[in-house]
Amino acid sequence: MHYMKLHPLGQKQGRNEFVLRLQPSEAMYMKLTVKQPGFEMSTVQSELDLSYRQHYQGVVIPEGYECLILDTDELKAAWEIFTPLSRRIDNGEVRPIPYKPGSRGPAEADELLQNAGYDSVKFGVLVLKE
Repeated sequence: MHYMKLHPLGQKQGRNEFVLRLQPSEAMYMKLTVKQPGFEMSTVQSELDLSYRQHYQGVVIPEGYECLILDTDELKAAWEIFTPLSRRIDNGEVRPIPYKPGSRGPAEADELLQNAGYDSVKFGVLVLKE
């Protein structure tokens, strides 16, 4: 995104920019024309830069297709877990426990968590028993 080019006090400066780069070399940065510190009325170009490869060296950042493949594998694993349960529900072997829409779920879910060693859920985070 490029902003209108301004010439404060007759000086020529670069224009303000906000850049989001997704692929390749993921980055997010802003180039801004700002007043130079001090009493002078002059401006300088300043940059706020978050280039992932520069700031997160040694961290593997997957490419777009790698993410898609990983998401597909996770989705497949989720369906392998859920499909047998879904079939048992369809066959009437298991009855889903109803709960109020918009709530955290049925009270039985809290009992299940307590039996698994969790004390409670606070602000969406599971809290282990001490």
